[in-house]
Amino acid sequence: MKLLVALTLTAAFISGCETMPAKPKKPVIAEISTDSIKGNLIAYCEDGDECKLFEVTLKNTTNTTLEIDWNRSYYLKNNQPDGGLYFDGIIIAQRNNPKSPDIILPNSTFQRKLVPNNSFELIMFPAAHWFVKPFLREKHGIYLTIKSGDKQEVINTSLTLNPPSAQAAPKTPFSRYSFYN
Repeated sequence: MKLLVALTLTAAFISGCETMPAKPKKPVIAEISTDSIKGNLIAYCEDGDECKLFEVTLKNTTNTTLEIDWNRSYYLKNNQPDGGLYFDGIIIAQRNNPKSPDIILPNSTFQRKLVPNNSFELIMFPAAHWFVKPFLREKHGIYLTIKSGDKQEVINTSLTLNPPSAQAAPKTPFSRYSFYN
């Protein structure tokens, strides 16, 4: 009987400790439009008001293959370059090393989640992990270099974030966008 009561209380305690995720805020969107590319840049604000990543969607509207040069593409903070961009497939500790280009095939869509390189912070306690700092209340954007054969095109787009509490976000290893390496 004692075991049954202990198991019931343990199950109730564990399920009571689970919190519901905060409803994501409506994303902030900036449109992208050039001669060869249509798309958008979205800043996602989750966990209440923390904005930590961008999602870029690019549609190649030409009949030629386009190449994204990540080594000449930058994160913009208040219209000034502030480091490069991190995305899946890169070891976080090596995020500032040269990156291979991506291609966008003719009449196809490319989508990638991006995090500014300078947003990562190594936290050593309680377990070593990478923490992504939220964006502050500023103008944020990307500067992408797109190549098509001998031609080079630049996409420079930005958006303004105004989350009420992004500057006071707590540092915890349990954040939705903590990366363990």
